[in-house]
Amino acid sequence: MLKRLPPWTVRLGLLAVLALGLALGVNAVFSKLLSVDPQRLAAAEKSASIINGPDENADSSVPSTKADPAKLGKQADKSINRKLKWFLDPILKRNIFDSTASPGGEPAQNLNDGAGELRKSELEITLLAVSVASPAMWSTALAQVGAGTVQVFRIGDPILTAVVHDLQRPYLSEDGKHNPARMIVIREGNKEYIDAGDAKKKTKKADKKKTTKKTKKPKKSGRHKWTGIRKAGDNKYTIDQSEVDYALGNLDKLSREARVVPNFQDGATNGFKVFSIRRNSALRKMGIKNNDVLTGVNNFDLSNTQKALEIYSKLQTEKSFRLDILRNGEPMTMEYDIQ
Repeated sequence: MLKRLPPWTVRLGLLAVLALGLALGVNAVFSKLLSVDPQRLAAAEKSASIINGPDENADSSVPSTKADPAKLGKQADKSINRKLKWFLDPILKRNIFDSTASPGGEPAQNLNDGAGELRKSELEITLLAVSVASPAMWSTALAQVGAGTVQVFRIGDPILTAVVHDLQRPYLSEDGKHNPARMIVIREGNKEYIDAGDAKKKTKKADKKKTTKKTKKPKKSGRHKWTGIRKAGDNKYTIDQSEVDYALGNLDKLSREARVVPNFQDGATNGFKVFSIRRNSALRKMGIKNNDVLTGVNNFDLSNTQKALEIYSKLQTEKSFRLDILRNGEPMTMEYDIQ
């Protein structure tokens, strides 16, 4: 009889049987997955009855237990506290939100502790530059004592009749006011501060007292243009002496034209990396580009801040210097003549 049927009907019947079997199998799998365990359902109903109280429509012959809401609240609070403690303990142990701690984990110095009120110092000290490090014991300052040579000072070093207590980098306050770099010293049991650029302001006041006629000076607008720096050839530049004098007298302004940080290679410092160089800045005019690494000056190694400040004091009277840099990993030398 099957032989009398057309072949396509036999194939259609087989496909229908396979489709029916597949549908029944899928239905069985989903039924198994979506089914609720009777024990879990009974436990859920029991929990609901404990929290919400017995059902008014339930059979009164079935005993029910009603939990104390106060006890349930305490248990919930303990559970929440345990979860919060698991997240909060590592944060509190690391103390990452303590504003009185430095990045290195040491407590920051409180400038208002110890000796009395902070006041402006009358010592003949000209602060030129400050380099703040962590820990603070590695911070250094470049200062000129009286009319003597420029020297390097650290926290704890004696300076005239005082002792260096703290060094602060320049910063902008919330109202946009620029606060210069500052050295804080302790003299005769009192704290005094010395700001970078104070010596220039004093000389200006002295000159004004000496002049008898009032002369109006033209107002200067914008940043210094550094027009005295010119390119003389491939990696060669000439610099006017007036530009050098301006840079030495305005180191706090010069420090805002770019950012300089120590550069590390194989776990040790090999120089200083320069980035965020502003347009028309001195470094830009001198051919320095972003991400250049300054490695040496006149064959002096720039491996750390202490050496850099010492080299700066030695090169003040030089009329030419060479700057060794790494640009994209390739060494090159820049030459400068001071006229």
